[in-house]
Amino acid sequence: MENQQTSTTDYSYRDDKNGMPTYHPFETDRLNSLYNFSILDSLPEPEFDAVTELARSVFNVPICLVSLLDKERQWFKSHPGLNCSSTPRSLAFCNLTQRPESEAVTVIDPFNDYRFKNNPLVTSSPHIRWYAGAPLIIDKEKKLSVGSFCLIDTKRRNDFSEADKAKLVQFAEIVVRMMKARTRYINVANAHCRNLFSVISHMLKNPMHILLNAPELTNVTDLAQPSRDRDRDR
Repeated sequence: MENQQTSTTDYSYRDDKNGMPTYHPFETDRLNSLYNFSILDSLPEPEFDAVTELARSVFNVPICLVSLLDKERQWFKSHPGLNCSSTPRSLAFCNLTQRPESEAVTVIDPFNDYRFKNNPLVTSSPHIRWYAGAPLIIDKEKKLSVGSFCLIDTKRRNDFSEADKAKLVQFAEIVVRMMKARTRYINVANAHCRNLFSVISHMLKNPMHILLNAPELTNVTDLAQPSRDRDRDR
């Protein structure tokens, strides 16, 4: 499991000089919630890739990401169409989705937007020209989001409707449910492993216990019959 934040610093929500949000009001809680998923730097999983591929098709975009916002980086659990797995958080468009009031956010023309026009993701590959993202909200009361489900296009577009935004929010909600289900599965598997290790440890302390309880030794089979009995039965 990733290291949790132990700092009690009271982070205040604010925008930097470029109008970009720097911290969520509950940033420490947000980060700890992210780390509790034990998902950062995990291997690709086809379930997440299936969702992003579907969204690419539905919205007709070349890039779709499940972006998780760590303290200093954004890491992508799924990133079809983008040939990298992370970027510095300072470059992340997905910071915009971390405002407590955010639902779905669009950036229509990053190339001419003062917040992004000098961003390397705009001025060089992948040459972002349009962005839409919905927060991955894991606590609705505190409005905690661990990242975003986002769409990227390499050409400008003006056809993203309110209905499209609603669909994007639904995709984000699906990913959150998948992350929570994944965590439950891991917790159950870990509990089974701990129980198994406990049993093995107990058995190793008492080797006779192994002999008396091993199924292959306690089952009476033909192989266990004395040889003279087998000869008599012929």
